[in-house]
Amino acid sequence: MEYKRLITFGDSWTYGHGLPDCISGEKNPGEYPSELGWVNILARKLDIEKVINLSRPGASNRFILHRVVDFNNFKKDDLIIIQFSHFSRDFYFTKDDNVEFLGSWNLDPSSTVAPEHWKHYVDRTEQEYITRSYEHILATINFLKLQDVTFHCISTEPFNSLNTYVYDSNKKIIPMNIGQSKYTSLFIHNTLRDIKKYFLGEVFWETSEYGLKNKDYALDGSHWGIKTNLFCAEKIQYYLEKKWLIE
Repeated sequence: MEYKRLITFGDSWTYGHGLPDCISGEKNPGEYPSELGWVNILARKLDIEKVINLSRPGASNRFILHRVVDFNNFKKDDLIIIQFSHFSRDFYFTKDDNVEFLGSWNLDPSSTVAPEHWKHYVDRTEQEYITRSYEHILATINFLKLQDVTFHCISTEPFNSLNTYVYDSNKKIIPMNIGQSKYTSLFIHNTLRDIKKYFLGEVFWETSEYGLKNKDYALDGSHWGIKTNLFCAEKIQYYLEKKWLIE
C-alpha cells in the first residue's frame, strides 16, 4: 500500500531530543520535533511525503493514549507508528491546566519541586504502575484497531519483562492483587499475546545497543545520535517489510 502520511506518537526518542535542530541550551529539547531523527529518515525511505510527529519529550503511555484519541483525523492511507514510553512515567494537570510530566528526571528528593511530584506516586506500587501503563498501551491499540488504519508499535520497555509480574519460577501465574482485582496477572497474560503482534520486534533495544557500541550520542549526551537514528529507521523498515511479506 502507498502511504501519504507518516504519523508518529512517542516521547523524546521519537521527538529527536538532542539532535542539532532540536536542542535548547545544553540539554533541553527544541521547540519542534527534529527533522534529522528516525521519523523523517523512515519517511524518506518509504517515499512518504507528509510527516506528522506528535511525540513529546517526557511523555508517558497514558499521555500517548490521550494524544492518539485526541488526534481524531486518521485516514486509511496513513502509516502510524507509536513509540510507547517507560512504564514508570505519568502526568498530571497543574492548577493552570498545563501538563506536568513525571519521570526519573524530576523525582529527585533534593529538588524543591519534588514534593509536588512525589505526591502523585504515593501509595502506588511498582506493579500498579506497570499494570496501569500496560492498560494504556492496550487501550491505545484497541482504539487504533477500530480506525481502519495501518499502525505498528515500538517500546522503550521490553515486553518480555512483563513476565516477571505474571509468572513465578515454576511458570505459574501469580495474582498481583492490585486494587480490587486479584486477576491482574491473568489480564496481562491473556492480552499480551494479542497486542505483541503489533510490535516491531525489540527495535528500541537493538537501536540503543547500536548507539552504545558506537558511542553515538546526541548533543545532550544521552539520546541517540544521527547515525543511531538512521539505524533505528532501517530497523523499523526491516521489520515493516518482514511483516508485509508475512501478511
